[in-house]
Amino acid sequence: SRRPGRSLDYLSNFRPRPPIEDTTRHATDRYLDVLRPLGIKDAPREPQLVTTADNLKAAGKFLQKQKADAGVPLIGLFPGAGHPSRRWPLERFAAVADLLIRNDGVRVLVFLGPEEGDLRARITKEFPRGVVVVEKMSLPEVSAVLSRLSVLVSNDTGPMHIAAAVGTSVVKLIGHPTLNTYIPIGEQHAVIHGNTIDEISVEEVYATTHASLTRRRTATIFSE
Repeated sequence: SRRPGRSLDYLSNFRPRPPIEDTTRHATDRYLDVLRPLGIKDAPREPQLVTTADNLKAAGKFLQKQKADAGVPLIGLFPGAGHPSRRWPLERFAAVADLLIRNDGVRVLVFLGPEEGDLRARITKEFPRGVVVVEKMSLPEVSAVLSRLSVLVSNDTGPMHIAAAVGTSVVKLIGHPTLNTYIPIGEQHAVIHGNTIDEISVEEVYATTHASLTRRRTATIFSE
């Protein structure tokens, strides 16, 4: 598929050129179209990111140091995003964290990227005690920590896709109705949206996260 400024055309030199982008199709399928001229037609649709043993070990040490390896479910929150219109209010993330801790007995991890360092003070002040802040780690190490979560609640941004690729259930928050072209692939994921990001309520995010956690716990029980 092709579109100005962000074109799959740059990934190939074959002719005929890739078709103009069809935004009614999932982005994954449009990217896989690049492989079709090579005769590759059955590539898996669901992205998978494999974490190395060393990175999993580093993640385990981090969680152990934070006393977050006691066997209770881990829920991640990612409050950042590249644009303010995609950031759900931080105080609502804090309210969801409080509900999850009190009602579900989980441990909450808040992930901060390089652009969210200024949120550290507010998180310390506004979030419940015992919340673990994950920051200043390499991307492979963050991926390994994400793989240890039961659920990640995230704005529409990169770490949400990484979490899905390492097998973690995602609750995606998005501030406008959207085509299902950029949502994580898989029935274990959920999307919540309003006409603006501020329309999304704490109650809706908690209920959806609780349901995802319950499904994850049930699946774990039956897999044992």
